[in-house]
Amino acid sequence: MVVVGHGRERIEALLKDRVSYIVNKEYDRTNSIYSFYLTLDLLEEAVLIINGDVLFPREVIDRLLGSGYPGVLAMDTGAVLDEETMKVALEGSKVVDIRKDLPFQDAHGENLGGGPLQGP
Repeated sequence: MVVVGHGRERIEALLKDRVSYIVNKEYDRTNSIYSFYLTLDLLEEAVLIINGDVLFPREVIDRLLGSGYPGVLAMDTGAVLDEETMKVALEGSKVVDIRKDLPFQDAHGENLGGGPLQGP
């Protein structure tokens, strides 16, 4: 299952009928978490979400999958934050907010755009 939005035609041309598609028609006003939300009713097991435009070492994926928690997020607490950074706010170890326009003083790091999640 692949969620498509911006650049849909290129993804579908590459993957063809090897996968099923869900179309995020609101891609220009939403984010990847909304794209994941569109899949919730179809999930039968946990999935690994990875943003295709964010690079990080394989060990990050290994740590995410080996965490033992049903929902975790890869974040960089040492990242230099700017207006375009997808910032993460925490209360203890719990994620309470993720967005680009999060005030810098509330941000604890940058969302690396990956993590295993599961539906209800």
